[in-house]
Amino acid sequence: RTPPRPIALEMASIAARPIRIGTDCSGMEAPVMAVRNLKVAHKHVFSCDIDKNAKKTIEANFDHDIFYEDLCKRDNKAAP
Repeated sequence: RTPPRPIALEMASIAARPIRIGTDCSGMEAPVMAVRNLKVAHKHVFSCDIDKNAKKTIEANFDHDIFYEDLCKRDNKAAP
């Protein structure tokens, strides 16, 4: 049986992996702003909002891989 790893190693391992964030009804991207302000390593995977002004705000202020126009129309089985 392998002995447990010291908690410091576990925490370092967790801290080294960025949190993956995807938001529906993204609005002002409050979850992304929170982790950014806390200086938590993260990867903004996707945003989704039907509102055109929310989309403009997100496009202007956040790096994300994918923007979905409408969560009711996207293929949720293929979404990250």
